[in-house]
Amino acid sequence: MTSAADMLVAAGLPPVTGPAEQADLLVAIAHRAVVDRSRFGKRYWDALQERVRAGTYVGLSLRAWWRRVCQDMGIEAPWPDDQHTLLSILDGGQDAEVLRVLREETATVVLRVRLAAQAEKDARANPPSSLSSVVEPVRLDGEQELF
Repeated sequence: MTSAADMLVAAGLPPVTGPAEQADLLVAIAHRAVVDRSRFGKRYWDALQERVRAGTYVGLSLRAWWRRVCQDMGIEAPWPDDQHTLLSILDGGQDAEVLRVLREETATVVLRVRLAAQAEKDARANPPSSLSSVVEPVRLDGEQELF
Protein backbone atom coordinates (compact mmCIF):
# COMPACT_ATOMS: atom_id res chain seq x y z
CA MET A 1 0.00 0.00 0.00
CA THR A 2 1.33 3.44 -0.87
CA SER A 3 0.30 6.86 0.32
CA ALA A 4 -1.56 9.56 -1.58
CA ALA A 5 1.71 11.50 -1.77
CA ASP A 6 3.43 8.48 -3.37
CA MET A 7 0.56 8.17 -5.85
CA LEU A 8 0.92 11.81 -6.93
CA VAL A 9 4.71 11.60 -7.27
CA ALA A 10 4.62 8.29 -9.18
CA ALA A 11 2.25 9.80 -11.76
CA GLY A 12 5.09 11.96 -13.06
CA LEU A 13 3.02 15.14 -13.05
CA PRO A 14 4.82 18.47 -12.78
CA PRO A 15 5.31 19.08 -9.06
CA VAL A 16 3.41 21.77 -7.20
CA THR A 17 4.31 23.28 -3.85
CA GLY A 18 2.73 25.12 -0.95
CA PRO A 19 -1.07 25.35 -0.76
CA ALA A 20 -1.48 23.75 -4.20
CA GLU A 21 0.44 20.68 -3.06
CA GLN A 22 -1.64 20.48 0.10
CA ALA A 23 -4.86 20.80 -1.91
CA ASP A 24 -3.73 17.97 -4.22
CA LEU A 25 -2.92 15.81 -1.20
CA LEU A 26 -6.27 16.48 0.49
CA VAL A 27 -8.23 15.58 -2.64
CA ALA A 28 -6.06 12.50 -3.27
CA ILE A 29 -6.59 11.36 0.32
CA ALA A 30 -10.33 11.92 -0.03
CA HIS A 31 -10.47 10.07 -3.35
CA ARG A 32 -8.61 7.07 -1.95
CA ALA A 33 -10.90 6.94 1.11
CA VAL A 34 -14.25 6.98 -0.71
CA VAL A 35 -15.90 3.73 0.33
CA ASP A 36 -18.38 3.27 -2.54
CA ARG A 37 -17.56 5.13 -5.75
CA SER A 38 -20.23 3.16 -7.63
CA ARG A 39 -23.00 5.15 -5.94
CA PHE A 40 -21.97 8.11 -8.13
CA GLY A 41 -21.99 6.04 -11.32
CA LYS A 42 -20.08 7.45 -14.27
CA ARG A 43 -20.22 10.90 -12.69
CA TYR A 44 -17.82 10.07 -9.84
CA TRP A 45 -15.15 12.61 -10.84
CA ASP A 46 -17.78 15.32 -11.45
CA ALA A 47 -19.31 14.54 -8.05
CA LEU A 48 -15.91 14.75 -6.37
CA GLN A 49 -15.21 18.09 -8.03
CA GLU A 50 -18.61 19.48 -6.98
CA ARG A 51 -18.18 18.38 -3.38
CA VAL A 52 -14.60 19.63 -3.13
CA ARG A 53 -15.75 23.09 -4.21
CA ALA A 54 -18.95 23.04 -2.12
CA GLY A 55 -16.95 22.13 0.97
CA THR A 56 -14.98 25.36 0.71
CA TYR A 57 -18.13 27.36 1.48
CA VAL A 58 -18.93 25.51 4.72
CA GLY A 59 -16.55 27.36 7.00
CA LEU A 60 -13.18 28.96 7.32
CA SER A 61 -11.25 25.85 8.33
CA LEU A 62 -9.87 22.83 6.52
CA ARG A 63 -11.35 20.67 9.28
CA ALA A 64 -14.84 21.92 8.35
CA TRP A 65 -14.02 21.28 4.66
CA TRP A 66 -12.82 17.75 5.46
CA ARG A 67 -15.93 16.94 7.53
CA ARG A 68 -18.20 18.14 4.71
CA VAL A 69 -16.36 16.20 1.99
CA CYS A 70 -16.38 13.06 4.15
CA GLN A 71 -20.10 13.40 4.73
CA ASP A 72 -20.93 14.09 1.07
CA MET A 73 -18.63 11.44 -0.43
CA GLY A 74 -19.20 8.64 2.09
CA ILE A 75 -15.69 8.69 3.52
CA GLU A 76 -15.34 6.82 6.80
CA ALA A 77 -11.59 7.21 7.43
CA PRO A 78 -8.46 7.89 5.43
CA TRP A 79 -6.09 5.04 4.67
CA PRO A 80 -3.52 4.45 7.43
CA ASP A 81 -0.68 5.61 5.13
CA ASP A 82 -2.46 8.95 4.68
CA GLN A 83 -3.50 9.77 8.25
CA HIS A 84 -0.29 11.57 9.28
CA THR A 85 -0.30 13.67 6.10
CA LEU A 86 -3.96 14.56 6.57
CA LEU A 87 -3.45 15.69 10.15
CA SER A 88 -0.36 17.72 9.29
CA ILE A 89 -2.31 19.59 6.59
CA LEU A 90 -5.40 20.11 8.77
CA ASP A 91 -3.17 21.44 11.58
CA GLY A 92 -0.76 23.31 9.27
CA GLY A 93 -2.23 26.77 9.73
CA GLN A 94 -2.68 27.50 6.01
CA ASP A 95 -6.42 27.00 5.93
CA ALA A 96 -7.29 30.17 3.98
CA GLU A 97 -4.62 29.58 1.33
CA VAL A 98 -5.50 25.91 0.80
CA LEU A 99 -9.24 26.63 0.77
CA ARG A 100 -8.62 29.31 -1.89
CA VAL A 101 -6.87 26.73 -4.11
CA LEU A 102 -9.64 24.18 -3.50
CA ARG A 103 -12.28 26.80 -4.42
CA GLU A 104 -10.60 28.58 -7.34
CA GLU A 105 -8.60 25.74 -8.89
CA THR A 106 -10.96 22.83 -8.22
CA ALA A 107 -10.95 21.45 -11.75
CA THR A 108 -7.15 21.46 -11.93
CA VAL A 109 -6.72 19.82 -8.54
CA VAL A 110 -9.26 17.08 -9.29
CA LEU A 111 -7.73 16.51 -12.74
CA ARG A 112 -4.26 16.04 -11.22
CA VAL A 113 -5.67 13.50 -8.76
CA ARG A 114 -7.61 11.76 -11.53
CA LEU A 115 -4.49 11.45 -13.70
CA ALA A 116 -2.48 10.14 -10.74
CA ALA A 117 -5.18 7.61 -9.87
CA GLN A 118 -5.31 6.41 -13.48
CA ALA A 119 -1.52 6.08 -13.60
CA GLU A 120 -1.61 4.04 -10.37
CA LYS A 121 -4.36 1.82 -11.76
CA ASP A 122 -2.42 1.30 -15.02
CA ALA A 123 0.75 0.44 -13.09
CA ARG A 124 -1.13 -2.19 -11.06
CA ALA A 125 -2.68 -3.66 -14.21
CA ASN A 126 0.63 -3.76 -16.12
CA PRO A 127 3.44 -4.58 -13.68
CA PRO A 128 6.91 -5.22 -15.10
CA SER A 129 6.93 -8.83 -16.37
CA SER A 130 10.21 -9.84 -14.76
CA LEU A 131 13.69 -8.70 -13.89
CA SER A 132 15.08 -10.40 -16.98
CA SER A 133 13.24 -7.93 -19.18
CA VAL A 134 15.00 -5.08 -17.40
CA VAL A 135 18.49 -6.49 -16.88
CA GLU A 136 20.64 -7.53 -19.82
CA PRO A 137 22.53 -10.84 -19.50
CA VAL A 138 26.21 -10.38 -18.72
CA ARG A 139 28.99 -12.45 -20.35
CA LEU A 140 32.30 -12.79 -18.53
CA ASP A 141 34.65 -13.93 -21.26
CA GLY A 142 32.33 -13.75 -24.19
CA GLU A 143 31.07 -17.30 -23.61
CA GLN A 144 29.54 -17.74 -20.18
CA GLU A 145 26.26 -16.04 -19.12
CA LEU A 146 25.67 -15.16 -15.52
CA PHE A 147 21.89 -15.28 -15.92
